[in-house]
Amino acid sequence: MLWRKIALLVLGVIMLCSLAACGNKVDSKAVREYADEITEKMLLAYNEDNYEQYIAHTDSQFKAVVSEDKMKEGNEMIRGKIGDYVPGSKKFKDAVKTSQKEQKYLVVRYNAKFTDESDDVLVTMIFDDNEAHEVGGIFFNSPKLREQ
Repeated sequence: MLWRKIALLVLGVIMLCSLAACGNKVDSKAVREYADEITEKMLLAYNEDNYEQYIAHTDSQFKAVVSEDKMKEGNEMIRGKIGDYVPGSKKFKDAVKTSQKEQKYLVVRYNAKFTDESDDVLVTMIFDDNEAHEVGGIFFNSPKLREQ
């Protein structure tokens, strides 16, 4: 079961990266005005298993799929490999616009430090491309997460 989740995580990241590669560049400064703060809050909530803070800026689809138990289970699996997020360590990498089935998204990527991963962890945030800028997904990728 754990291997299946890891495989799905890796597949999801690959798909997101391919979406990002096909996307349109955006005004990074404008995106960062909301994305940096929301991402930091979600990563801190990840450290604390704080479900209410974790989902505070997510869209209804995310909330429907990610229950408190699922969040804690996923966090436990990820923390077991890469540890906790080092607060304030994320560095903006890039942002692109993309769409899927008539839904528009902003894919925003950061390199971040985690306590048990010597390399950077790629944190990919998926934001709804609308005025609400709600999070539709958060994904982690690193050498330790890719290990079998």
